[in-house]
Amino acid sequence: MEEKEMEEKKSLEEKLEQGWVPFFPHHFLAEAIVMYIMLGLILFLCVYFPAELGPRANPASAPVGVKPEWYFMFLYAFLHYVPLYVGIFAPALGVIFLILLPFIDKNPERHPLKRPVATGLGILILIGIIVLTYLGYYAE
Repeated sequence: MEEKEMEEKKSLEEKLEQGWVPFFPHHFLAEAIVMYIMLGLILFLCVYFPAELGPRANPASAPVGVKPEWYFMFLYAFLHYVPLYVGIFAPALGVIFLILLPFIDKNPERHPLKRPVATGLGILILIGIIVLTYLGYYAE
């Protein structure tokens, strides 16, 4: 057992003589020092040369020619037809309602024809989304 340990120690000494550096702690310490220097440089630049901010954004109006992607177009069109706070809070309340729906609706039936209220409400919302998306693209 001692021979094997002696060989490993001798092999390690030979590697160190050839310029081999173990990862921890030598290489790790060098990388940590470079990381802190870069962090200090970035902080210095952020404090003494901050990014310029433009004018304050107005959520009620978008710049001319800018439209959202298709999957947000119905929300964009919805903002044009209702007051600002309704346009902001109604979609949020809709998402909250969808999250709470499994706890609210305790109907054990799964077939859509046996759930006329839920099916009708879903179809009505889907038609509203389609109409608002169309209006968002073509009615402005």
